[in-house]
Order: sequence, then structure tokens, then C-alpha cells
Amino acid sequence: MSWMPDGSLIATGSYDRTFKLMRFNADTSNLEGQEIELTVYDGAVRDVCFIEDTSNRSSLLISGGAGDCKIYVTDYETGQPYQALSGHSGTCLVLFYVIL
Repeated sequence: MSWMPDGSLIATGSYDRTFKLMRFNADTSNLEGQEIELTVYDGAVRDVCFIEDTSNRSSLLISGGAGDCKIYVTDYETGQPYQALSGHSGTCLVLFYVIL
């Protein structure tokens, strides 16, 4: 599970091979609107992490999991896959984004 830095969006991963995006209203502590469900994996989604790409003005979500052992970059505004990163030979359990 990951919160968008401004707290307005929550992303969750699941064993059902999907990740879901939900709008969150901090003032009312409630979810709002329809959740968005995306499937890019052939295995469980273990972790998700938001990235704000200010250079391209993109809103990205990275996700990692089992199955093909890739890390996926998705534009969460459009729901479109952006890039698949390979190189792991086993399940990706945790993702962490560091700003340097």
C-alpha cells in the first residue's frame, strides 16, 4: 500500500494480480468515487510506490511483484503502462523511491 505524497490517492497491490487506485478525502476520512483497477502482472503485486516526475510533469506509480519479476512504471493519471524494468530473477518484495 502507498499514499500519494499529498494524501489524495491510495494505491494497493494484491495477490489477485491487480493494483487499485482510490481517491481519499482527508477532511472526511473517506474514499471518494470509483476505484480504478489495473492489471499488469502475471503474479501477486507485492508493493507500490508513487513518484512525481516534475521534469516531465508525469504522475507515476511503480509496482513490483511475483510472476515475471519485473518492476512496472504506470502513469496513474491515465492508467497506461509506461515502462517495464527487468533484471530481477526472483520476486520483488519491496520498492523504495529516494530523491537525491
